[in-house]
Amino acid sequence: MLRVAYCTDVGKKRTNNQDALLVSLDLNLFAVADGMGGHLAGEVASQTTVDLLEKYFLNLSDTLPQIWVEESIKEANKRVYLKSLEEESYRGMGTTCSMVYFKDDMLHIGHVGDSRIYFIDEDIKQVSRDHTLVDNLLKAGEITKAEADNHPKRHVITRAIGTDATVDVDYDKYDYKGLNKILICSDGLSEMVKDQEILSIVNTHDIESAVTELVKQANDNGGTDNISVILIALNEY
Repeated sequence: MLRVAYCTDVGKKRTNNQDALLVSLDLNLFAVADGMGGHLAGEVASQTTVDLLEKYFLNLSDTLPQIWVEESIKEANKRVYLKSLEEESYRGMGTTCSMVYFKDDMLHIGHVGDSRIYFIDEDIKQVSRDHTLVDNLLKAGEITKAEADNHPKRHVITRAIGTDATVDVDYDKYDYKGLNKILICSDGLSEMVKDQEILSIVNTHDIESAVTELVKQANDNGGTDNISVILIALNEY
């Protein structure tokens, strides 16, 4: 049995919210999409993505969950990309997408961009990879973790939905019976609130209060971007 709490907030510096959430207990499907682009374009990209994911999973064919996850995100990419060609104001728009799907005792993850998926228990573990220039430099050993946290180009993403005709999707699966909580968030949270602080908040609050406190903390720390959080508890009844 899953329990879910979620929130999306415009933050302190932006005038509009380009994040979009998908929360479906009926489908066991959850996603955060963080849009980017000019006026309204980021909102269009992120909302188009989550709408398509939900529609896709409502009409599943009898294939493997990995195919559902990967193909749904690729279809969203195609839809956003084609829409970006239809209107001048949408040119170059794109979005991240971090998605989790529960099926047959397994947790299936699909991910593009720099939104994040964490597993949280006594510790916190980021299980998605940031598709960013800085993460590439970090993995190549060219910069340290401390340098990565403050790098001037840490917001430059290397992979997004809708910016190209095709996209590579990170996929993974886990046996979720041993998991406690799963957090999906946009970088408006992860940039403003350090991992250990996220861990402390999640482990000292019920999930509804935790989500409220995470958003508050991100805003208290500057709120420089839209903030979106989905917190899923697997062992709370």
